[in-house]
Amino acid sequence: MKLLPDPTAAVQRAIEAPQQPVGGAAVTVPPLLEQARGKRSACILICDITRPVPNGLILPVLVRALLDAGVPAAGITVLVATGLHRPNEGDELTELVGDEWVERTVSVGPNRGPSVSLSLSLSLSLSLSLSL
Repeated sequence: MKLLPDPTAAVQRAIEAPQQPVGGAAVTVPPLLEQARGKRSACILICDITRPVPNGLILPVLVRALLDAGVPAAGITVLVATGLHRPNEGDELTELVGDEWVERTVSVGPNRGPSVSLSLSLSLSLSLSLSL
């Protein structure tokens, strides 16, 4: 895989002029600034520590775009999608977020923001196909 010369600029371009693949073609969608304008809150989900994602690169650009759109900092929450894994807290959460400015500016993690209650429903579907 070829390394990007300026990863932060690449994230910024993706936020300013996003494209969604549909079938074999890329479809242009409205930029985040346009979609977030006038909104009072935003929730950003990030993978837990078991998934290596460059959150320190992505989150500052994403949070800044939401702030520029007028979403108040108090209305922006970053939640860690742990699934059935243990929570990421303390130094591990700081490492996961990867940017001190993001941690100081918006609510991050389950213990520093609004209380969130999620229900988990598991279902198992098994289908067998037999050829004789």
